[in-house]
Amino acid sequence: MIHEIYSYADANEFWKDIKKCGFRAIAIRDMSYDETAMRNAPIDAICWVYENVLMSDKVKYKGIPFKEITESFEDAWGKICDPESKKIDGKNLFHFLIKYRYQENWSREVEENYLPISKERLASILASIGYSFKHKESSKLEFYGKCWKKDFKLDIPDNNGYRKQFYAWLLTLDTHIKWFLEKTYGSKESLNEDIQNSNLNAAINDVLSAYK
Repeated sequence: MIHEIYSYADANEFWKDIKKCGFRAIAIRDMSYDETAMRNAPIDAICWVYENVLMSDKVKYKGIPFKEITESFEDAWGKICDPESKKIDGKNLFHFLIKYRYQENWSREVEENYLPISKERLASILASIGYSFKHKESSKLEFYGKCWKKDFKLDIPDNNGYRKQFYAWLLTLDTHIKWFLEKTYGSKESLNEDIQNSNLNAAINDVLSAYK
């Protein structure tokens, strides 16, 4: 879980150790976000939901007003949205969306960085230390979609259809990655290709099966 490393350890030292150890393969399953996810975002709808749901005293999650949860999150990570200027921090929005439900241990969870690095940046780091993809999968968890619809009351009509627009956009967001990468060897380090590919493909199937 890469986000645990960034939250509780020295990420730079971690990547140095990964490079130094030269593991033959790396499997990653974690939360992540796409840097381009905001390109087609419904800005007006997001701002409306922010003002009327996330900053509402009346809309509650487990008896706690969303306004209280949102303000607590923003105290730790900064503003999600400025409705007046229509400026939205996409990363903070995504972070909030996958975090707000953990109220039982909120004082700890709110400080943990669930999204320390984008998919693009993570892929770049892995390439820079000599790893290439054998399997690359991004996915959205159906569970999140159901929770967002219920918790944010997105099935209730509003005059401009903002809830509907917001929910439709949420369903396009990938929230998790499943990656399997292989160390790229030079000619002097090359292994028997048949053995290498056979073992790696078996390992890939084992890893993916474990998370189905």
